[in-house]
Amino acid sequence: PQDGNERKTMPMVGVIGDTARAASSLGVEFSDDDGQNWSTARNIDMTSDKKALYRNGSFRNRHVRLTHTGNLDVRLEKFVARVE
Repeated sequence: PQDGNERKTMPMVGVIGDTARAASSLGVEFSDDDGQNWSTARNIDMTSDKKALYRNGSFRNRHVRLTHTGNLDVRLEKFVARVE
């Protein structure tokens, strides 16, 4: 998300997709410097009904990287983020 030079916050990010039957997580990392450095991954539990993370900090320009760990494939329909 980019819109001018003002700081924005990202109170929520999440995904819409299949609910896993076995332990599975989706790592979410953020880079606020054009992909040079990435934050420590926070994990979304893909077995839960609500697949979201809250309180994701503030930024001016942000890149998001998703990584999946699990033995089974994961199908995602959408990545959603609330930006204020």
